[in-house]
Amino acid sequence: MKIILGAVAVLLCLSIPAGSEEKYTLSGIVTFQEGEVIFLSLYTHERFMNLRKRPLPPPPFTLVIEPGIEEKNAGRTPFRFEGIPSGTYALMAFRDKKMPAGPALSEKPASAYRMMTFSGQWEDVKFEVNRNMTGIEIRFGK
Repeated sequence: MKIILGAVAVLLCLSIPAGSEEKYTLSGIVTFQEGEVIFLSLYTHERFMNLRKRPLPPPPFTLVIEPGIEEKNAGRTPFRFEGIPSGTYALMAFRDKKMPAGPALSEKPASAYRMMTFSGQWEDVKFEVNRNMTGIEIRFGK
């Protein structure tokens, strides 16, 4: 009986992947008056400190959204990040008003986009991801 219980315990330990961590979903709405392509990116502290020198973070940390006709008319589009590991992030939003999306567009460094009301300070924009988050609102002005 002890051997069977020991074997079951070993199998249970082996079935739990080593280094597995919780992954979360962040979702919400982007409101805008104009924009052909919207970029939403989650930055870690390291990437944030090199914001001007690096391209946008890779998926799943960057979403490229091309609003459809109905979304453009409504001035709103939903977004959803999936599979985000727990940690501290900054959410940055950019838009291209006239350019169609493509693989090369997400290669542009964040500094290629005009930022409004952005202090540039990590302490002002960081937040903790340790659960699923819904109802996030991102608003673009003109």
